[in-house]
Amino acid sequence: MAENLLQQGLELTVYGMGTVFVFLVMLIFATRGMSYLVLRFGGGDTTQLPIVAKSIISTKNLESTQLIAVIIAAVRQYRVSHKK
Repeated sequence: MAENLLQQGLELTVYGMGTVFVFLVMLIFATRGMSYLVLRFGGGDTTQLPIVAKSIISTKNLESTQLIAVIIAAVRQYRVSHKK
C-alpha cells in the first residue's frame, strides 16, 4: 500500500512539474514572439528616451539628504491617501 501511494505521489509530482515546465517554455516563446512583433511592426518611437535620461541625471545632482526627504514625504503622502 505504501509503495503504491509513494509511486502515485511521485507520478503526480512529475506530471505537475512537467506541466509547469511546458507552460513556462510556451510563455517564453510567446513573450519572444510578441517582442519580435512589437519591434517589427510597432514603429519604435524613441523620442521619450532622452527625456528620461535627463531626469535621471538631474536627480543625481540633488544632495542625498534632500533626496531622502523627498522620498519620505512621498511615502507619507501615499500612506495617508491610501489609508484603509
